Amino acid sequence: MEVLFNNFASGVLLLDILAGDTEISLDVGEGVFFPDPIEGVEYCVLVIEDISGIKEVVHMTKRTGDVLTCTRAQEGTIAQGYSAGSRIELRATAGFFTDFVDAGTY
Repeated sequence: MEVLFNNFASGVLLLDILAGDTEISLDVGEGVFFPDPIEGVEYCVLVIEDISGIKEVVHMTKRTGDVLTCTRAQEGTIAQGYSAGSRIELRATAGFFTDFVDAGTY
């Protein structure tokens, strides 16, 4: 699948999420900062971070307005609950760079 990017894409969770949740609601109007992947073809690498610095890598596979559909617990991170107000940002990660180099598409 193709990875999408966007400079400075970030937002905050509108609602609490649990470890098993795959839909993440952003504050009103923040969805436009994120790419809009074609489901099954493209994705974005995002990181959720709470106020204590706990982080989780997720792959966002769909965006509908301010709601992101994500595959949780990527790159060895653990899916967990996050409170409303936690940050979610599009970031380059070690896993992304490894896949990029291995693919040799640069």
